[in-house]
Amino acid sequence: DGGSEYTNSQDVRLAIHAMDAVSGMDSMIVSNAFSFPESQWQDFEERIDWTLSIVDGEKRVYVLLRDVAGSTSILQETIVLDTVPPRGTMSIGDGGGFV
Repeated sequence: DGGSEYTNSQDVRLAIHAMDAVSGMDSMIVSNAFSFPESQWQDFEERIDWTLSIVDGEKRVYVLLRDVAGSTSILQETIVLDTVPPRGTMSIGDGGGFV
């Protein structure tokens, strides 16, 4: 998501930088899990919208790349999902309500 360390939204934009000088890039699988469960190959794209898994905390996104020759490699990146707004209190003077 623009190289950010933190996001307050599950919806992020991935920028995927990959190349294969010999056969060229073919396809990829994107997943929130390293095991790529129930994932399907899609055409390689340099930018895609992605939804992170729910629950705040550190998230890893994995991309399995495949070139035209069938060789594969895995990329991974992390970002922290923080959807909880800050909380605080304030008082004036001694907190008695009069200044």
